[in-house]
Amino acid sequence: VEVLYGPRFAIITRYPASRLVQGSMVTLTCSVDTANPAVTYTWSKVNGVLPADADIDEVAGTLRLTSIQPTAVGTYQCSATNRVGNPAIATHAIHEVQEAATERNPEGVTSRPEIKIPK
Repeated sequence: VEVLYGPRFAIITRYPASRLVQGSMVTLTCSVDTANPAVTYTWSKVNGVLPADADIDEVAGTLRLTSIQPTAVGTYQCSATNRVGNPAIATHAIHEVQEAATERNPEGVTSRPEIKIPK
């Protein structure tokens, strides 16, 4: 006898968990406590559209943003479903995407034009 059951709850983890820098990659991973049969994951952005660079793996439960931009700020929702029971839903908010640092010369000194004073 095989027992079938739906997922009870879902959670989202983020890598990297620290600050997000414009142009870097971020991965959100959705997972469920347990379910039989296995679940399929879908992703959406609450009150918005997923970024164009979103790469979704419905089996692994990942949403990868390959080059995150400030427009990615918002709440992302994962829904885990199988043919048994109700979907398990989780959300994750991205609050800030920092601008990438600008390049500096090796000494970190800003160059200024030389000013010559006539004698």
